[in-house]
Amino acid sequence: MAPTRVNPFNGRAAFTPAISINSNGVVGVTYYDFRILTNETVTLPTGYWFTSSSDSGASFGGEQQLKGPFDMKTAPYASGYFTGDYQGLAASGATFQTFFIAANSGNTTNRTNVLFGTVTP
Repeated sequence: MAPTRVNPFNGRAAFTPAISINSNGVVGVTYYDFRILTNETVTLPTGYWFTSSSDSGASFGGEQQLKGPFDMKTAPYASGYFTGDYQGLAASGATFQTFFIAANSGNTTNRTNVLFGTVTP
């Protein structure tokens, strides 16, 4: 099978995916991306997204924004803006449980939060 694009092509980076398959055989994928980015460089607007495939990964759709936009430049800096290595996606029956980190836009005393949620494709 040839690779399939998960995110919509927009010329912006998408990164740090998490993947799971639910009890109905639906493939779920979460990821961060910069699709909201403009030529303005004071902030780095970032979103966290979920998309799914009911045809074994041949195509993806039903995209849902789970968080954002948030300013990635508020995240701690560790050789780049860093939300951590802490994200995941797990199936629970027909739903998905997502766990991820998001920057607190403009709040430099509490730069990130851990978030958890349920997603239904």
